[in-house]
Amino acid sequence: MVQTTETSPPAPFTEPFDETRLTFDLREGSIWNAQHTRICLAPADMLAGICRGIRARAGTGWRAVLKKCGQSWGRRVAERLDHECQDTLKKRVGELPLEMYLKYMSAYFSFSGWGTLEMDLALASRRGIVQARLRDSIFAAATTSSEPEAGEILMADPMIEGLLAAMLSYISGRELACVQTACAMRGAEQSLFLISAPARIAPLEARVRAGMSHEEIISLL
Repeated sequence: MVQTTETSPPAPFTEPFDETRLTFDLREGSIWNAQHTRICLAPADMLAGICRGIRARAGTGWRAVLKKCGQSWGRRVAERLDHECQDTLKKRVGELPLEMYLKYMSAYFSFSGWGTLEMDLALASRRGIVQARLRDSIFAAATTSSEPEAGEILMADPMIEGLLAAMLSYISGRELACVQTACAMRGAEQSLFLISAPARIAPLEARVRAGMSHEEIISLL
């Protein structure tokens, strides 16, 4: 269960994700949201092709490349959401309650078709770690055809790792890192992630590479 309050965001907060307020320019082939931000559509087949191309060129470093892409993308997304929040609520995202920002993130993921994101703050106050759960990840679907290299513990959502780290780094004002601890490619029902300071995440990455499950990693925190 998401460890957030039940307070719903104010109506203007949902405007960027209101599909009824999208506008279409058939001549340009463009889609714009209520804040006149251009929307880019990327079908799963396109993402799958991009992932295959990157893996073919980067070899075993493909996950690191996609994670870097996710970090760059996440920073741009966070900056754009900040701009749209100023337009709708006349506030910076840093002025919002954390729970509301996490709802904003979840709404953006759903609106973008990336999957259903849930953020869990249960470990945040005691251990400084935020958990994230992502169901129906489009990135996992795009990379399920990939075969792991010898000795590789394959996780399918490196771009989501980068996105989550960048978006939470933006709101916190300090560098954060993210590691994926479970995904559908390893038999899980959903993708699971842990976000914290880089020094906290580094040993967790080693445990993932050693084949430990999400539950085993959590039990050792």
